Amino acid sequence: MPDQSPRPPYSPFRKAESLVGSSLYWLPVSGFPMRQPEKAWLMEFEERFTLAARERLKLRRENFVNFDAIYPDLMTPFLKHSQEFNPIPGMLVQPSQEVFRAPTEKEIQDIIASGDASKIRNATKNIAYWLPKKKGPAQLTALGGFGARLSVWLPPCPKTTPPDFRLPPKVLANPVFKPLDIPGEIEMTFALADSFLPRSLQVFAPEIQDNPQYAGMPFAVPLLTSRDIITTRGEVREAWLSLLGAYLAESREDQGILLWGSVDIDPLMLEIVAALHEENIFYPTA
Repeated sequence: MPDQSPRPPYSPFRKAESLVGSSLYWLPVSGFPMRQPEKAWLMEFEERFTLAARERLKLRRENFVNFDAIYPDLMTPFLKHSQEFNPIPGMLVQPSQEVFRAPTEKEIQDIIASGDASKIRNATKNIAYWLPKKKGPAQLTALGGFGARLSVWLPPCPKTTPPDFRLPPKVLANPVFKPLDIPGEIEMTFALADSFLPRSLQVFAPEIQDNPQYAGMPFAVPLLTSRDIITTRGEVREAWLSLLGAYLAESREDQGILLWGSVDIDPLMLEIVAALHEENIFYPTA
C-alpha cells in the first residue's frame, strides 16, 4: 500500500538544494542492472520528461552508451541492436580522472613480466557510443537500466533537419529497399552535421586537441557524478550548461540516476512527478 505521509515535492527524486544556478536530482536504485519495476517507472518518467522538454523548452534528446559499462550485462542487447541504432564511437570524459593513454613499451613489458594485465584491462577507456538513429523509447527499453546509459537534451540545430524528401511508394515497394529504414538512414545522415559534435569537443575535451591518440574523435560527452557537478567551479558548470539543456546519467558511483540541468527543468519535474503520483504510478522503493 502506498505511503500516505506527506510527499516531498520532487519525490521519488531528491534535489540538491545547495546547488546554485542549476538543478541536480538523484533517484536511488537498488543496483545495476536495475530491477524491472524501477526501470519501468524510470522509462515512463523519461518519456514524459522528453516530451515536456521538447514542447516547453524546445530541447531534443540524444542517447549515448558508456563503453566501459557494456560488459558483461549489456553485451548481448548492445550487439543485438547495433544495426538498428548504428552506434558511433566518440570521447567519454570523466572530469575527476585523467584521460586514458596507451601504455608505453616499457609498461607493456612490465605487465607481461608480472602476468597481470588488469591495470590495462580495468582502466577507463574514455569511449562512448552515440546512438544517432532516433529510435526513442526503443533505445531506452533495450539499453537502459544497466548503468551504462547517458542522455542529453540539446537546443535545436537546423543542420540536423532533413529536407522533405520522399521516395515514391513504388520505389519503396521494391524488395531492394524493403529491409531498409530509409527515413531513419536520411535522418541519421543529417544528424552527423549536428553542431553539438564539434562544440562538445571544445567544451568537454579541449585537452585532447593535440593528443594523436584521440585525433578524429567526432564528439565528447561527459560521464558526470554528483561530486563532479557540485564541486566543480561555477564557470565550468556554466560552460557545460551552455551546451546542455539537461543531462541524465545512470551513475554507478552515485548508485542511482542523476538528472541535471538549468533551473528551467524544475517546473517540468514538479508537474511530472505529481502527475505520476496522482495516476498511482509509484516508484518501487526498496
